[in-house]
Amino acid sequence: MGKRLRGRGGIVFLFLVLSLFVGSCKREEGERAKEPFRGVNVEVREVRRESIPDVVTFVANLEPRQRTAIIPKVSGLIKKIYVREGNYVRKGDLLVKLEQKDYLVALQKAEAALEEAEANLEQASRDWRRFSELFKRRVISKQEYEESETRRKLALARFKSAQAALQDAKNHLEETMVKAPFAGFVTGKFKDEGERVRAGMPGQEAAILELEDISVLRATGHLPELEMGKVKVGMEAEVRVDAIPEKIFKGRVVVVNPTIDPSTRTFMVKVEIPNRDFVLKGNMFARVTIVKGWREALIVPREAVLREEGVWLYHCFVVKDGVAERRVVKPRFTPFWYVEIKEGLMEGEKVVVKGQGQLHGGERVAVKDEAS
Repeated sequence: MGKRLRGRGGIVFLFLVLSLFVGSCKREEGERAKEPFRGVNVEVREVRRESIPDVVTFVANLEPRQRTAIIPKVSGLIKKIYVREGNYVRKGDLLVKLEQKDYLVALQKAEAALEEAEANLEQASRDWRRFSELFKRRVISKQEYEESETRRKLALARFKSAQAALQDAKNHLEETMVKAPFAGFVTGKFKDEGERVRAGMPGQEAAILELEDISVLRATGHLPELEMGKVKVGMEAEVRVDAIPEKIFKGRVVVVNPTIDPSTRTFMVKVEIPNRDFVLKGNMFARVTIVKGWREALIVPREAVLREEGVWLYHCFVVKDGVAERRVVKPRFTPFWYVEIKEGLMEGEKVVVKGQGQLHGGERVAVKDEAS
């Protein structure tokens, strides 16, 4: 009997607990039903009409203003290389020294030959002056006088030749000291100390080093022939590189080639970019934007424009009276933070820039403070 009572008491207890739980759930549902539905949280931005740059873009590798292989003008054994790859050098800095022994001997011989030629010239000049006086007094014949004059002229010619030979010997000795032709970075080293170089050999066979001046870089690109006449020397340009995505570099058009390539229907342009702090490097991949002028346009942030999956259709979500409306648009993408809208939006409308992933069109939305 006692066991039955205890069993019935447990059932009653469980019934009471279940009743309390159900009642609590109903109260929570009732409280939630009383709260107003706030909608999908979104941030918006106003469609604005602004003056924007009219631009044309191309991609290019950045090339140094100057790049040269350091090739000695004379042959010889490399005695000393004073720089390493990556070193910055100034114009006139000593880069390489060749063995000078043979050139010092050649200089001494040239100096001796000049002294001999000078002595012969002095003697021939004295003889000519003496023979000239004798000829005036009719002591010697005209032929003897002319022969003395010829000897003086030959001596003078040999003296000038010896002077030139001495200057060549000095130049050759000086050219064993290979100096930087301009300021820049050493970007290549092709030979080591103890190797022999031969002047006159083609290309890299005679090159010891490579030197680049990157204080100014050039970007070369090709534009459609429709842009011919719109792009001019002196126009401003903006340059972006993947290695430094947060920075925009300023440049200027320096060359507009007037010839159209018949195979591509394009023409070549060159943009120069100052690089005094050497942040940019040669051969960096760059995106170049040339500013042709300015015009009025409707713009929205790039994140407001979405593409239909699998097709080339674009849309935005416009907020009207607290409801998200899906709007098909015709955009024109730019290299900047904004997209130009050709069709589909009106100035002053509010487009969603955050929260679009939860929208399909027709949803109620809760607008946060407008994005700045």
